[in-house]
Amino acid sequence: MNNTHPYDWATSGPPLGVWRTALGTAGAVMGESITFNADGTGRLDTHSAMRGNESFELVWRHMGEGRLQIICLEPDETRDDITDDMWETVLYLADWQTNDLGLREPILKNRSREEFWHLSGPIQLVVGAEN
Repeated sequence: MNNTHPYDWATSGPPLGVWRTALGTAGAVMGESITFNADGTGRLDTHSAMRGNESFELVWRHMGEGRLQIICLEPDETRDDITDDMWETVLYLADWQTNDLGLREPILKNRSREEFWHLSGPIQLVVGAEN
């Protein structure tokens, strides 16, 4: 039996690409996507039937297996404004979940809870980054 997970690459190295919250059918009315670019920049996009769409710039760095540090920048902040105390550490792993349609799907989630970082759920890959 093969015990490799399709997201092993995203824990041993940086999770480059576009990821979305794995919310099953609830994803039709709400959810988030997070983009990790190779240059350490990214974006958090949220959408909700009640709140509409919002987008936030972020910076990130891969600190080792299953360990990221992320900063969500305020609208008036740039990389020049970053201080060491702004970094949030995310400890994450690759796992599986069964969605509300009964389908088993690969996910990334925090080690200590089901969500990823501050998102509303675990995440799944939408499109990987070009190497």
